[in-house]
Amino acid sequence: MKLNHNKCMQRWRKQNRHCPRKEDASCRTRRMSVMEQMIQTADVAHCMQSWDVFLKWNARLFNELMFAFYAGRSFDPRTNWFEGQIGFFNGYIIPLAERLEQCGVFGDNSGMFLELARENKFRWELEGQAFCDELTAEAERNFDVASNRPESANVTPKYAPATCCGSGDNAR
Repeated sequence: MKLNHNKCMQRWRKQNRHCPRKEDASCRTRRMSVMEQMIQTADVAHCMQSWDVFLKWNARLFNELMFAFYAGRSFDPRTNWFEGQIGFFNGYIIPLAERLEQCGVFGDNSGMFLELARENKFRWELEGQAFCDELTAEAERNFDVASNRPESANVTPKYAPATCCGSGDNAR
């Protein structure tokens, strides 16, 4: 999807009618604050999308961390993945979605992110433990581990995690 710069600027001006054409310090601060919220959201947007999208990217992150764990470069995500996701929603995702709604840059759709974040958290509390059990079982099938210790250098993954510049299905 190609962004239309003029359309974006029109939407920005409509949302910020109180700002004069020549920006003053408060308008510049508001603009920078909105941009900061947008950048933070881009990093965790899967948590504010549909349940299926959330699960897809949640599983990919879990598998990437498992790959790093078995290679001796990270912690074992199996130990507290379920609880950690609830804490992440409460401490970061929902407050971020509330700030997005408050800034109103998405107009009538601004509340959608908060609604989806709360819905995903609610469903995670109900279904997340079973999902974690499936992730753990799948991870243990997908990795050929010489030992259970993270220091093990003799790790042969049966698959590699998605990379940002990969090809095929893992590319996005």
